[in-house]
Amino acid sequence: MQWQPWQGTEREDFFNAVARHRRTAWRITLACGVAYAVLALVMSLLLAPLLYGVAGLVLDILNLLFPTPDLLAYAGTLVSPIVDDPMAVPTVDLLKFILLASAPGLVLMVVVAWVVSRAIRQSALFDTTQQVGRPPDSGSLVELQFANTLEEMAVAALIPAPKVVVIDGGANAAASGMDAQQATVMVGQSLLVLLNRAQMQGIAAHLIAAIADNDMKIGMRTASVLGVFALLTRLSVNLLDKDSFAASRHLLRALCVPTAASQAFVLAQLSDPFADTAPQTAQQHTDKLGWREWLLMPLMGPVWFSGFLGGFVSTLILSPGIAWAWQQRKYMADATAVRLTREPDGLSAALSALSHANTSLLSSVWASHLCVVAPQQAAGMIVSVFPSVERRLAALVRMGASNQPLVVSPPVAPVWATLLVGSLLVVMAGLVAVLLPLLVMASTMLTMLFTIMPIAILHAVLR
Repeated sequence: MQWQPWQGTEREDFFNAVARHRRTAWRITLACGVAYAVLALVMSLLLAPLLYGVAGLVLDILNLLFPTPDLLAYAGTLVSPIVDDPMAVPTVDLLKFILLASAPGLVLMVVVAWVVSRAIRQSALFDTTQQVGRPPDSGSLVELQFANTLEEMAVAALIPAPKVVVIDGGANAAASGMDAQQATVMVGQSLLVLLNRAQMQGIAAHLIAAIADNDMKIGMRTASVLGVFALLTRLSVNLLDKDSFAASRHLLRALCVPTAASQAFVLAQLSDPFADTAPQTAQQHTDKLGWREWLLMPLMGPVWFSGFLGGFVSTLILSPGIAWAWQQRKYMADATAVRLTREPDGLSAALSALSHANTSLLSSVWASHLCVVAPQQAAGMIVSVFPSVERRLAALVRMGASNQPLVVSPPVAPVWATLLVGSLLVVMAGLVAVLLPLLVMASTMLTMLFTIMPIAILHAVLR
Protein backbone atom coordinates (compact mmCIF):
# COMPACT_ATOMS: atom_id res chain seq x y z
CA MET A 1 0.00 0.00 0.00
CA GLN A 2 1.37 3.42 -0.97
CA TRP A 3 0.92 6.02 1.76
CA GLN A 4 0.37 9.63 0.76
CA PRO A 5 1.53 12.68 2.71
CA TRP A 6 -1.06 13.78 5.21
CA GLN A 7 -2.57 17.08 4.11
CA GLY A 8 -5.21 17.40 6.85
CA THR A 9 -5.86 20.41 9.02
CA GLU A 10 -3.87 18.88 11.89
CA ARG A 11 -0.60 18.93 9.97
CA GLU A 12 2.01 20.70 12.09
CA ASP A 13 4.48 23.21 10.77
CA PHE A 14 8.05 22.33 11.80
CA PHE A 15 8.64 25.87 13.09
CA ASN A 16 5.65 25.49 15.41
CA ALA A 17 6.84 22.02 16.43
CA VAL A 18 10.28 23.34 17.38
CA ALA A 19 8.78 26.21 19.38
CA ARG A 20 6.26 23.95 21.13
CA HIS A 21 8.82 21.35 22.20
CA ARG A 22 11.24 24.08 23.27
CA ARG A 23 8.60 25.67 25.52
CA THR A 24 7.66 22.32 27.03
CA ALA A 25 11.29 21.37 27.65
CA TRP A 26 12.08 24.64 29.40
CA ARG A 27 8.93 24.51 31.52
CA ILE A 28 9.80 21.02 32.72
CA THR A 29 13.41 22.07 33.26
CA LEU A 30 12.26 25.05 35.32
CA ALA A 31 10.07 22.80 37.47
CA CYS A 32 12.99 20.39 37.98
CA GLY A 33 15.22 23.35 38.84
CA VAL A 34 12.79 24.50 41.53
CA ALA A 35 12.59 20.95 42.92
CA TYR A 36 16.39 20.72 42.86
CA ALA A 37 16.74 24.05 44.70
CA VAL A 38 14.22 23.05 47.39
CA LEU A 39 15.83 19.65 47.88
CA ALA A 40 19.32 21.17 47.98
CA LEU A 41 18.14 23.68 50.60
CA VAL A 42 16.60 20.96 52.79
CA MET A 43 19.70 18.78 52.54
CA SER A 44 21.93 21.78 53.31
CA LEU A 45 19.90 22.57 56.44
CA LEU A 46 20.19 18.94 57.56
CA LEU A 47 23.96 19.09 57.09
CA ALA A 48 24.32 22.48 58.83
CA PRO A 49 24.77 21.18 62.43
CA LEU A 50 27.57 18.84 61.36
CA LEU A 51 29.39 21.38 59.17
CA TYR A 52 29.13 24.23 61.68
CA GLY A 53 29.99 21.84 64.51
CA VAL A 54 33.18 20.67 62.82
CA ALA A 55 34.17 24.25 61.97
CA GLY A 56 33.44 25.36 65.55
CA LEU A 57 35.51 22.55 67.06
CA VAL A 58 38.41 23.39 64.77
CA LEU A 59 38.27 26.99 66.01
CA ASP A 60 38.07 25.70 69.61
CA ILE A 61 41.25 23.67 69.11
CA LEU A 62 43.02 26.62 67.51
CA ASN A 63 41.87 28.74 70.45
CA LEU A 64 44.21 26.71 72.64
CA LEU A 65 47.08 28.23 70.66
CA PHE A 66 45.76 31.73 69.93
CA PRO A 67 42.41 33.54 70.40
CA THR A 68 39.72 32.61 67.88
CA PRO A 69 36.01 33.54 67.57
CA ASP A 70 33.54 31.29 69.39
CA LEU A 71 31.52 30.16 66.38
CA LEU A 72 29.38 27.67 68.29
CA ALA A 73 28.37 30.22 70.92
CA TYR A 74 27.38 32.65 68.17
CA ALA A 75 25.37 29.92 66.43
CA GLY A 76 23.64 29.17 69.73
CA THR A 77 22.52 32.77 70.12
CA LEU A 78 20.98 32.64 66.64
CA VAL A 79 19.20 29.32 67.19
CA SER A 80 17.82 30.00 70.68
CA PRO A 81 15.05 32.49 69.69
CA ILE A 82 13.90 30.19 66.87
CA VAL A 83 13.76 27.15 69.14
CA ASP A 84 12.00 29.03 71.96
CA ASP A 85 9.28 30.73 69.91
CA PRO A 86 9.64 30.39 66.12
CA MET A 87 6.35 32.25 65.45
CA ALA A 88 7.68 35.37 67.19
CA VAL A 89 10.77 35.59 64.98
CA PRO A 90 10.43 38.20 62.20
CA THR A 91 10.31 36.76 58.69
CA VAL A 92 13.39 38.68 57.60
CA ASP A 93 15.43 37.32 60.51
CA LEU A 94 14.17 33.80 59.82
CA LEU A 95 15.19 34.04 56.17
CA LYS A 96 18.62 35.34 57.17
CA PHE A 97 19.02 32.41 59.55
CA ILE A 98 18.01 29.89 56.87
CA LEU A 99 20.46 31.44 54.40
CA LEU A 100 23.28 31.46 56.94
CA ALA A 101 22.55 27.92 58.11
CA SER A 102 22.36 26.48 54.60
CA ALA A 103 25.38 28.33 53.19
CA PRO A 104 28.04 25.68 54.05
CA GLY A 105 25.85 22.86 52.76
CA LEU A 106 25.10 24.72 49.54
CA VAL A 107 28.80 25.40 49.02
CA LEU A 108 29.50 21.70 49.60
CA MET A 109 26.85 20.73 47.05
CA VAL A 110 28.30 23.16 44.50
CA VAL A 111 31.73 21.56 44.96
CA VAL A 112 30.21 18.09 44.63
CA ALA A 113 28.34 19.20 41.49
CA TRP A 114 31.58 20.46 39.95
CA VAL A 115 33.41 17.21 40.72
CA VAL A 116 30.59 15.04 39.38
CA SER A 117 30.18 17.15 36.23
CA ARG A 118 33.91 16.82 35.59
CA ALA A 119 33.63 13.04 35.88
CA ILE A 120 30.67 12.92 33.49
CA ARG A 121 32.31 15.31 31.03
CA GLN A 122 35.53 13.30 31.02
CA SER A 123 33.53 10.12 30.57
CA ALA A 124 32.01 11.53 27.39
CA LEU A 125 35.42 12.77 26.25
CA PHE A 126 36.84 9.32 26.98
CA ASP A 127 34.24 7.82 24.68
CA THR A 128 35.25 10.32 22.01
CA THR A 129 39.02 10.16 22.23
CA GLN A 130 39.88 6.75 23.63
CA GLN A 131 37.58 4.42 21.72
CA VAL A 132 39.00 2.77 18.64
CA GLY A 133 37.93 5.39 16.11
CA ARG A 134 39.28 6.93 12.96
CA PRO A 135 38.52 9.73 10.51
CA PRO A 136 36.35 8.89 7.50
CA ASP A 137 38.21 6.74 4.97
CA SER A 138 38.82 8.65 1.74
CA GLY A 139 38.32 5.40 -0.15
CA SER A 140 34.91 4.66 1.38
CA LEU A 141 31.98 6.23 -0.46
CA VAL A 142 29.48 5.89 2.42
CA GLU A 143 31.85 7.43 4.96
CA LEU A 144 32.60 10.38 2.70
CA GLN A 145 28.87 10.78 1.99
CA PHE A 146 28.09 10.98 5.69
CA ALA A 147 30.91 13.48 6.35
CA ASN A 148 29.85 15.66 3.41
CA THR A 149 26.18 15.51 4.42
CA LEU A 150 27.09 16.48 7.97
CA GLU A 151 29.05 19.45 6.64
CA GLU A 152 26.10 20.51 4.46
CA MET A 153 23.74 20.44 7.44
CA ALA A 154 26.25 22.42 9.52
CA VAL A 155 26.34 25.11 6.83
CA ALA A 156 22.53 25.20 6.80
CA ALA A 157 22.50 25.60 10.60
CA LEU A 158 25.23 28.30 10.50
CA ILE A 159 27.62 26.39 12.79
CA PRO A 160 31.13 24.98 12.20
CA ALA A 161 31.26 21.48 10.77
CA PRO A 162 31.97 19.00 13.59
CA LYS A 163 34.77 16.48 13.54
CA VAL A 164 33.67 13.01 12.38
CA VAL A 165 34.92 9.82 14.03
CA VAL A 166 33.96 6.40 12.67
CA ILE A 167 33.94 3.63 15.28
CA ASP A 168 33.24 -0.08 15.16
CA GLY A 169 29.86 0.24 16.85
CA GLY A 170 26.19 -0.39 16.26
CA ALA A 171 23.77 1.47 14.03
CA ASN A 172 23.79 4.73 15.99
CA ALA A 173 25.49 8.11 16.14
CA ALA A 174 26.17 10.65 18.87
CA ALA A 175 27.35 14.25 19.21
CA SER A 176 29.90 15.02 21.92
CA GLY A 177 31.67 18.15 23.09
CA MET A 178 30.87 21.21 25.17
CA ASP A 179 29.92 23.55 22.31
CA ALA A 180 29.68 23.79 18.54
CA GLN A 181 33.35 24.81 18.27
CA GLN A 182 34.53 21.57 19.92
CA ALA A 183 31.82 19.20 18.69
CA THR A 184 32.63 15.68 17.56
CA VAL A 185 30.19 13.31 15.88
CA MET A 186 30.76 9.61 16.46
CA VAL A 187 29.07 7.28 14.01
CA GLY A 188 28.92 3.51 14.14
CA GLN A 189 30.12 1.59 11.11
CA SER A 190 26.86 -0.38 11.12
CA LEU A 191 24.82 2.81 10.60
CA LEU A 192 26.78 3.71 7.47
CA VAL A 193 26.20 0.26 6.03
CA LEU A 194 22.50 0.19 6.91
CA LEU A 195 21.28 3.60 5.69
CA ASN A 196 21.13 5.22 2.26
CA ARG A 197 22.11 8.82 1.56
CA ALA A 198 18.67 10.33 2.19
CA GLN A 199 18.45 8.55 5.53
CA MET A 200 21.99 9.63 6.44
CA GLN A 201 20.96 13.21 5.73
CA GLY A 202 18.11 12.92 8.25
CA ILE A 203 20.46 11.53 10.91
CA ALA A 204 23.07 14.19 10.14
CA ALA A 205 20.44 16.92 10.42
CA HIS A 206 19.31 15.57 13.81
CA LEU A 207 22.90 15.61 15.10
CA ILE A 208 23.54 19.13 13.80
CA ALA A 209 20.26 20.29 15.37
CA ALA A 210 21.36 18.86 18.73
CA ILE A 211 24.72 20.64 18.46
CA ALA A 212 23.13 23.95 17.43
CA ASP A 213 20.65 23.79 20.34
CA ASN A 214 23.46 23.12 22.89
CA ASP A 215 22.05 19.71 23.76
CA MET A 216 25.51 18.49 24.75
CA LYS A 217 26.09 21.18 27.38
CA ILE A 218 22.53 20.95 28.70
CA GLY A 219 22.82 17.17 28.83
CA MET A 220 25.99 17.39 30.91
CA ARG A 221 24.31 19.77 33.35
CA THR A 222 21.20 17.63 33.77
CA ALA A 223 23.29 14.50 34.25
CA SER A 224 25.32 16.37 36.87
CA VAL A 225 22.13 17.23 38.79
CA LEU A 226 21.32 13.53 39.13
CA GLY A 227 24.97 12.72 39.84
CA VAL A 228 25.11 15.07 42.86
CA PHE A 229 22.31 13.29 44.68
CA ALA A 230 23.57 9.89 43.53
CA LEU A 231 27.00 10.61 45.05
CA LEU A 232 25.58 11.82 48.38
CA THR A 233 23.27 8.80 48.47
CA ARG A 234 26.13 6.43 47.67
CA LEU A 235 28.29 7.86 50.48
CA SER A 236 25.43 7.77 52.99
CA VAL A 237 24.49 4.17 52.12
CA ASN A 238 28.13 3.10 52.61
CA LEU A 239 28.42 4.92 55.93
CA LEU A 240 27.99 2.16 58.51
CA ASP A 241 29.30 -0.87 56.62
CA LYS A 242 32.99 -1.64 56.94
CA ASP A 243 33.62 -2.90 53.40
CA SER A 244 31.28 -0.34 51.85
CA PHE A 245 33.00 2.41 53.85
CA ALA A 246 36.26 1.31 52.23
CA ALA A 247 34.51 1.57 48.86
CA SER A 248 33.55 5.14 49.76
CA ARG A 249 37.22 5.98 50.36
CA HIS A 250 38.02 4.48 46.97
CA LEU A 251 35.20 6.53 45.45
CA LEU A 252 36.46 9.79 46.97
CA ARG A 253 40.01 9.06 45.79
CA ALA A 254 38.71 8.34 42.29
CA LEU A 255 36.88 11.67 42.24
CA CYS A 256 40.14 13.48 42.95
CA VAL A 257 42.15 11.59 40.30
CA PRO A 258 40.90 12.41 36.77
CA THR A 259 41.92 9.23 34.94
CA ALA A 260 39.79 7.15 32.61
CA ALA A 261 39.73 4.17 34.99
CA SER A 262 38.84 6.27 38.04
CA GLN A 263 36.05 8.14 36.24
CA ALA A 264 34.62 4.86 34.96
CA PHE A 265 34.57 3.55 38.55
CA VAL A 266 32.86 6.73 39.77
CA LEU A 267 30.11 6.57 37.15
CA ALA A 268 29.57 2.86 37.78
CA GLN A 269 29.07 3.62 41.49
CA LEU A 270 26.65 6.46 40.74
CA SER A 271 24.57 4.48 38.24
CA ASP A 272 22.80 2.66 41.10
CA PRO A 273 23.53 4.51 44.37
CA PHE A 274 21.29 2.23 46.46
CA ALA A 275 23.05 -0.98 45.35
CA ASP A 276 24.99 -2.99 47.93
CA THR A 277 28.65 -2.86 46.92
CA ALA A 278 30.05 -4.83 49.87
CA PRO A 279 30.52 -8.62 49.68
CA GLN A 280 28.32 -10.35 52.22
CA THR A 281 30.40 -12.45 54.61
CA ALA A 282 29.61 -14.27 57.80
CA GLN A 283 31.56 -11.73 59.83
CA GLN A 284 29.34 -8.91 58.66
CA HIS A 285 26.14 -10.33 60.13
CA THR A 286 26.29 -9.12 63.71
CA ASP A 287 23.98 -7.11 65.92
CA LYS A 288 26.82 -5.46 67.84
CA LEU A 289 28.10 -1.98 67.09
CA GLY A 290 31.87 -1.70 66.94
CA TRP A 291 33.99 1.27 67.88
CA ARG A 292 34.01 2.49 64.28
CA GLU A 293 30.19 2.53 64.17
CA TRP A 294 30.05 4.53 67.42
CA LEU A 295 32.56 7.04 66.08
CA LEU A 296 30.45 7.48 62.96
CA MET A 297 27.22 7.99 64.89
CA PRO A 298 27.47 11.82 64.64
CA LEU A 299 27.17 11.42 60.87
CA MET A 300 23.96 9.39 61.00
CA GLY A 301 21.48 12.23 61.40
CA PRO A 302 22.88 14.84 59.01
CA VAL A 303 24.64 12.64 56.43
CA TRP A 304 22.72 9.37 56.20
CA PHE A 305 19.25 10.89 56.25
CA SER A 306 20.12 13.77 53.93
CA GLY A 307 21.71 11.35 51.46
CA PHE A 308 18.76 8.97 51.62
CA LEU A 309 16.34 11.88 51.22
CA GLY A 310 18.25 13.19 48.21
CA GLY A 311 18.33 9.81 46.53
CA PHE A 312 14.67 9.10 47.26
CA VAL A 313 13.34 12.40 45.93
CA SER A 314 15.78 12.44 43.01
CA THR A 315 14.70 8.97 41.91
CA LEU A 316 10.96 9.64 42.18
CA ILE A 317 10.77 13.28 41.01
CA LEU A 318 13.92 14.73 39.45
CA SER A 319 14.90 11.72 37.33
CA PRO A 320 11.50 11.31 35.60
CA GLY A 321 11.18 15.07 35.15
CA ILE A 322 14.60 15.41 33.55
CA ALA A 323 13.90 12.40 31.33
CA TRP A 324 10.63 13.95 30.18
CA ALA A 325 12.39 17.24 29.40
CA TRP A 326 15.04 15.40 27.41
CA GLN A 327 12.35 13.60 25.42
CA GLN A 328 11.05 17.03 24.38
CA ARG A 329 14.55 17.98 23.24
CA LYS A 330 14.67 14.83 21.09
CA TYR A 331 11.37 15.82 19.48
CA MET A 332 12.78 19.33 19.03
CA ALA A 333 15.92 18.00 17.32
CA ASP A 334 13.76 15.92 14.96
CA ALA A 335 11.65 18.97 14.07
CA THR A 336 14.78 21.09 13.57
CA ALA A 337 16.17 18.36 11.31
CA VAL A 338 13.04 18.65 9.17
CA ARG A 339 13.55 22.42 9.06
CA LEU A 340 17.14 21.96 7.86
CA THR A 341 16.36 19.34 5.22
CA ARG A 342 12.80 20.45 4.32
CA GLU A 343 12.15 16.73 3.88
CA PRO A 344 10.93 14.54 6.78
CA ASP A 345 10.96 11.23 4.89
CA GLY A 346 14.71 10.69 5.26
CA LEU A 347 14.75 10.94 9.05
CA SER A 348 11.51 8.96 9.29
CA ALA A 349 12.91 6.10 7.21
CA ALA A 350 16.18 6.19 9.17
CA LEU A 351 14.43 5.89 12.53
CA SER A 352 12.34 3.00 11.19
CA ALA A 353 15.49 1.19 10.07
CA LEU A 354 17.35 1.84 13.34
CA SER A 355 14.44 0.56 15.44
CA HIS A 356 15.24 -3.00 14.33
CA ALA A 357 19.05 -2.74 14.47
CA ASN A 358 21.76 -3.10 17.11
CA THR A 359 22.18 0.47 18.41
CA SER A 360 24.99 -0.03 20.95
CA LEU A 361 27.56 2.73 20.61
CA LEU A 362 28.94 4.49 23.72
CA SER A 363 30.47 2.61 26.64
CA SER A 364 29.20 5.07 29.28
CA VAL A 365 25.49 5.08 30.12
CA TRP A 366 25.96 8.64 31.43
CA ALA A 367 26.61 9.79 27.85
CA SER A 368 23.98 7.63 26.14
CA HIS A 369 21.50 10.54 26.00
CA LEU A 370 23.71 12.13 23.33
CA CYS A 371 22.85 9.39 20.82
CA VAL A 372 20.24 9.68 18.07
CA VAL A 373 18.31 6.63 19.27
CA ALA A 374 18.44 4.78 22.57
CA PRO A 375 21.54 2.55 22.85
CA GLN A 376 20.59 -0.97 23.81
CA GLN A 377 22.79 -0.89 26.93
CA ALA A 378 21.25 2.35 28.24
CA ALA A 379 19.40 1.79 31.53
CA GLY A 380 19.17 2.98 35.10
CA MET A 381 16.28 5.47 35.00
CA ILE A 382 12.61 4.98 35.75
CA VAL A 383 11.65 6.95 32.62
CA SER A 384 13.69 6.68 29.43
CA VAL A 385 15.32 9.85 28.14
CA PHE A 386 14.35 8.74 24.63
CA PRO A 387 10.78 8.88 23.35
CA SER A 388 9.68 5.70 21.64
CA VAL A 389 10.47 5.41 17.95
CA GLU A 390 6.73 5.06 17.25
CA ARG A 391 6.00 8.45 18.81
CA ARG A 392 8.89 10.10 16.97
CA LEU A 393 7.61 8.65 13.70
CA ALA A 394 4.09 9.88 14.49
CA ALA A 395 5.47 13.38 15.08
CA LEU A 396 7.29 13.26 11.73
CA VAL A 397 4.11 12.11 9.97
CA ARG A 398 2.32 15.14 11.40
CA MET A 399 5.03 17.24 9.73
CA GLY A 400 4.48 15.56 6.36
CA ALA A 401 6.44 12.28 6.31
CA SER A 402 4.91 10.08 3.61
CA ASN A 403 6.70 6.77 4.17
CA GLN A 404 4.87 5.89 7.40
CA PRO A 405 1.27 4.81 8.04
CA LEU A 406 -1.14 7.75 8.17
CA VAL A 407 -1.55 9.20 11.65
CA VAL A 408 -4.55 11.48 11.97
CA SER A 409 -3.76 12.63 15.50
CA PRO A 410 -1.03 12.15 18.10
CA PRO A 411 -1.10 8.70 19.74
CA VAL A 412 -3.35 8.74 22.79
CA ALA A 413 -2.77 6.40 25.71
CA PRO A 414 -5.66 4.11 26.72
CA VAL A 415 -7.92 5.28 29.52
CA TRP A 416 -6.72 2.53 31.85
CA ALA A 417 -3.07 3.54 31.27
CA THR A 418 -3.88 7.18 31.99
CA LEU A 419 -5.70 6.22 35.19
CA LEU A 420 -2.83 3.95 36.23
CA VAL A 421 -0.22 6.66 35.66
CA GLY A 422 -2.37 9.20 37.49
CA SER A 423 -2.82 6.83 40.43
CA LEU A 424 0.92 6.18 40.60
CA LEU A 425 1.63 9.92 40.55
CA VAL A 426 -0.84 10.46 43.40
CA VAL A 427 0.74 7.63 45.41
CA MET A 428 4.23 9.01 44.78
CA ALA A 429 3.15 12.52 45.78
CA GLY A 430 1.57 11.10 48.95
CA LEU A 431 4.73 9.16 49.80
CA VAL A 432 6.86 12.26 49.35
CA ALA A 433 4.43 14.39 51.40
CA VAL A 434 4.43 11.84 54.25
CA LEU A 435 8.03 10.62 54.18
CA LEU A 436 9.68 14.01 53.73
CA PRO A 437 8.55 15.40 57.13
CA LEU A 438 9.22 12.04 58.80
CA LEU A 439 12.75 11.88 57.40
CA VAL A 440 13.43 15.47 58.45
CA MET A 441 12.10 14.77 61.97
CA ALA A 442 14.15 11.57 62.30
CA SER A 443 17.25 13.33 61.03
CA THR A 444 16.71 16.20 63.47
CA MET A 445 16.28 13.86 66.45
CA LEU A 446 19.38 11.82 65.61
CA THR A 447 21.33 15.01 64.95
CA MET A 448 20.34 16.39 68.37
CA LEU A 449 21.31 13.15 70.11
CA PHE A 450 24.46 12.04 68.31
CA THR A 451 25.80 15.22 66.68
CA ILE A 452 24.86 18.36 68.60
CA MET A 453 25.21 16.91 72.12
CA PRO A 454 28.75 15.48 71.60
CA ILE A 455 29.82 18.70 69.89
CA ALA A 456 28.39 20.78 72.76
CA ILE A 457 30.25 18.64 75.32
CA LEU A 458 33.54 18.93 73.44
CA HIS A 459 32.97 22.67 73.02
CA ALA A 460 32.43 23.10 76.78
CA VAL A 461 35.62 21.16 77.53
CA LEU A 462 37.76 23.04 75.00
CA ARG A 463 36.45 26.51 75.89
